[in-house]
Amino acid sequence: TELEVLMAGNYDLSSHGVSAPGGASRFGNTPAWRANFWSSLDRWCDGATTSYSQLQVLHRTLARRRDPVSGRSLLEECDVTPLESYVGTVNSVLEQQMRGVVSAASQALN
Repeated sequence: TELEVLMAGNYDLSSHGVSAPGGASRFGNTPAWRANFWSSLDRWCDGATTSYSQLQVLHRTLARRRDPVSGRSLLEECDVTPLESYVGTVNSVLEQQMRGVVSAASQALN
C-alpha cells in the first residue's frame, strides 16, 4: 500500500534501542529516511488531492443533472454522496495502516 511505501527502507529498528536526548529513538540514516518519508507523503497527498478534485466534479455534475422520471437531482437519488464515501474510506484506510505501522514499530523496538 501507499503507506507501506512511506515507511519503506532498510532500517533495523531493533538494533537501535538507545534513546537520544528527550527520549527520541536514534535511527540509522535518519536524514535519508526523512527525505524518503516526506517525498512519498507528498506523492500520496498529490494523488489524494487529484482524486478529491475529480470527486468534486462528479458531485457538482450529479447535483445539476436531474432524473427524467422523478425530476429529482441525481445526487438526491444517491444514499451517500461520493464525497462522504471518499472521505470515510480514506479515513478508514489511513487509520488501519497507521495502526499496523505503529504496531510493527513497537514490536521491532521491543
